[in-house]
Amino acid sequence: IEPDSGGVGIVPRRPRAWTLGPRGLEGRRDLAAGSADREFAVLTSHSVLEFDASFTVDLAPDGSAAFLFGVRESFDDRIVLSATTSFSRSADRAPAAPCGAVATPRLARPGPHAVRVTHANAKVVVDIGDDGDPELSCSIADPASGLLAVAVLRGAAWFDRIRIAPR
Repeated sequence: IEPDSGGVGIVPRRPRAWTLGPRGLEGRRDLAAGSADREFAVLTSHSVLEFDASFTVDLAPDGSAAFLFGVRESFDDRIVLSATTSFSRSADRAPAAPCGAVATPRLARPGPHAVRVTHANAKVVVDIGDDGDPELSCSIADPASGLLAVAVLRGAAWFDRIRIAPR
């Protein structure tokens, strides 16, 4: 795992929800144990507005994860990663521009999947498979700088080969 060059490493919101093992950074959201609305681990030590990020993600059956950016206090923008990939924004932020969800059935299959997320010029692009053929591209109104993080929204997810490059 290679967080930003000036970073302090990975900082989980709730350390008991995260472990580092042979499959990478593992996050679990256990509703029975009273997990927060999402479990996230911060990847950068300073605010970033534009970036290139790549990583692999492996989802538990029926799991979903997210890549968060613009994380500040109680709000963030996020790319939701599951059998359907989408862009969403926390309720405390200005409404997101319409950006439809896209089917990404390969994320529902077992195994690590390469993902690239690029944010530049008020636009976020998501490439599942990191094959140069983006699945999702959204214009973002009022982009905000903030921390970058990975999150588990449901079940469990494993993140590995994390690379962050501020633009």
